[in-house]
Amino acid sequence: DIVCAAVSALIETLTLGLTQVSSQPPQGVVDPGRADMAFVRPMSSETRAIVETMVAGLQDLARSEPDAVQFDTERTGNEII
Repeated sequence: DIVCAAVSALIETLTLGLTQVSSQPPQGVVDPGRADMAFVRPMSSETRAIVETMVAGLQDLARSEPDAVQFDTERTGNEII
């Protein structure tokens, strides 16, 4: 459906941006229906901009489609999970 496609596009764009723009590929696992990623701090300004943009997009989708999208973050030590 369109919500799933939107989440997939955000995750794929995150991966491309981190790999091609900031040269810091994400750490984590992406499976159908679930993405678990960790970002080690401190982040470069490019990495932070890419990650924060993706976070904003996923949070917006989770607010507008709570039955379809669940978004959680944790901050532990030097990681944002």
